[in-house]
Amino acid sequence: MKKINLLLISILFLNFINCQKKDNNSKTIINIDKIEQKSVGFSDKYEALPKLDIEEISVSEYKRLSVTKNSLIEVPVNYDTDYYNIETNDKIVQLKREKKVESNGSATSWYDFLGFYPTLNMYAFCRNSVSESLNFSEFMLMDKSNGEIVNIISSGDESIETPILSSKKQYLAYFDNQVYAPNNSFLGILKFDEKNKLKEYRSLISENFNIYQIAWGENDVLLIKTSSDNGKNFKYYKSNILSQNANEKSLDDDYEQINVFLGDSTIGLGKEKYFKSITKQDGSSVLEKQNNLYKSRFSSFEKSNVINAKYQFVKQILKSKNDYRIILYTLLNDKKKDSIEFYRSTVDKEIPNYTCLSYLDVKNNKIWQLKYFATDTEIILYMNNDVKKDGSIKRDSLYFLDESKEAKMDTYKLFW
Repeated sequence: MKKINLLLISILFLNFINCQKKDNNSKTIINIDKIEQKSVGFSDKYEALPKLDIEEISVSEYKRLSVTKNSLIEVPVNYDTDYYNIETNDKIVQLKREKKVESNGSATSWYDFLGFYPTLNMYAFCRNSVSESLNFSEFMLMDKSNGEIVNIISSGDESIETPILSSKKQYLAYFDNQVYAPNNSFLGILKFDEKNKLKEYRSLISENFNIYQIAWGENDVLLIKTSSDNGKNFKYYKSNILSQNANEKSLDDDYEQINVFLGDSTIGLGKEKYFKSITKQDGSSVLEKQNNLYKSRFSSFEKSNVINAKYQFVKQILKSKNDYRIILYTLLNDKKKDSIEFYRSTVDKEIPNYTCLSYLDVKNNKIWQLKYFATDTEIILYMNNDVKKDGSIKRDSLYFLDESKEAKMDTYKLFW
């Protein structure tokens, strides 16, 4: 009899546990952090695509052409003390609501619910985090029909501004302005493909103004409101996103074979001004975010990739799976001609967090490099290299070099 009672108690306990994972409609409850999340808006993919051409217009024309309606609407959402409970067709996804800061100044991720895109059938929310007292945020979309989540990457620490949907519902436009570099802005256009998945389509990077507002006109014309004096005066532009700059190549041309990360150029690596931004007070957060991007792109990279039969990337495992370097080879007549360490971020505790970040400018045959020790943000060098017609790699411009830090590299045998 006792055995039967124990069996009944076990069954009841299991039923109770299952009930905790279901709501009244028998939908599974799952934390968002346990759902696979995809990302879009990678700088290297935008880099290989045509850029937006813009034409200055008057404020009256800007207002006349604008047909944008608010594609993101407020909707009631179920929530409790700890979580937003976002309902999809087959499950309920929990998003942590409250910020909890640890003693070291960091905080686990929490979310702000932004609204719902009825035309896209997608929820929008922002994921926030704190690391070493620095704030980070990401804009995310979740498909209501299947719960799929996509993160739209920003070019800085803060999330992008809320994307707007084109009148024909084929494109999402968004922008963000650099916190650490004045009048430095990025505008991205994402396109829905035949499977209704977002992919990179067009972009604009400016070092002349911040973007204050964007709007859609008819026939896929994008309108842009900008200022270069903190909003005291404004200039207005329009761009036909379907037009292609004659000097640009698309992924259907020579760059079709690009399927490897070429480095981060969105926030400046590959520009002389970049060095000023990373030497400011908050430069360490810029470098940390960049390095995290490189880690995410190269962590699952295993095979070498040939680009236009001129470049090849190879992952070299050192002491462990997480201790590796990415080597960039130049090719001439299908043979390796020269090489350079493209990326490395040491994990050996005996080495003071050495990091090498590079950006390959395929169009101009240049390799930009930054090397530093992350422990105290000690910059070693910032430079660019020319790739010659014979495949050799030659130093072009050296913008910064600390010889004492370079000697430190030699001490730890970090030279490639």
